[in-house]
Amino acid sequence: MCSPTRAALMTGRNHHAVGVGTVMEISTGAPGYDGLRPRSAGTLAQVLQANGYSTGAFGKWHQTPPWEQTAAGPFDRWPTHEGFDRFYGFLGGEASQFEPTLVDGTTFVDPPRTPAQGYHLSEDLADRAIAWTGDVRTHAPDKPWFCYLAFGATHAPFQVPEEWRERYRGEFAHGWDRQREITLARQQALGVVPEDAEPGAVDARGPPLGRDLRVWSGRPGRP
Repeated sequence: MCSPTRAALMTGRNHHAVGVGTVMEISTGAPGYDGLRPRSAGTLAQVLQANGYSTGAFGKWHQTPPWEQTAAGPFDRWPTHEGFDRFYGFLGGEASQFEPTLVDGTTFVDPPRTPAQGYHLSEDLADRAIAWTGDVRTHAPDKPWFCYLAFGATHAPFQVPEEWRERYRGEFAHGWDRQREITLARQQALGVVPEDAEPGAVDARGPPLGRDLRVWSGRPGRP
């Protein structure tokens, strides 16, 4: 899940050990699930910053409790207080790729362009990260740097730029079952999986996957 994997990545510890056993939005009072990383568990960025690195974070954060995600703060669990000199992105778990709620440092800002002007969040994040690393290398060429770039495009809502939508329109119209066969054949040809590998079993309780994904709606022993 989003928050736990990020907490583990940032601290090098089990996500329960740093209070992030689930996503921030459903934190509880139970030990390991309160969404409050203890100060005893520093982040990778804090360690690098303390050792002379420039540090920048761009994109999805999802490690700040929702009740602290306001313009009034507190900001001690925001990226710029968690070891990053620079932050540009969104604090929550998901964001519109065309009209995101963006934060620059600790200030909420509007996207630099509108969707009609061709704005898409992924491009914006990449541009900001490239610009930041360029600034660091220009003004402190001997200073090491760490750039954390986390795109939100692979998380809902799946909002693809128009030119990419048109490029792949109809490409997967053959459905889920046929795509499984195509993908496996390609992996076999590339040597990724053995030549005698077979597709995983499909849940016999449901219909062929195709466009009807009801087979995924239940778990064994549940409706």
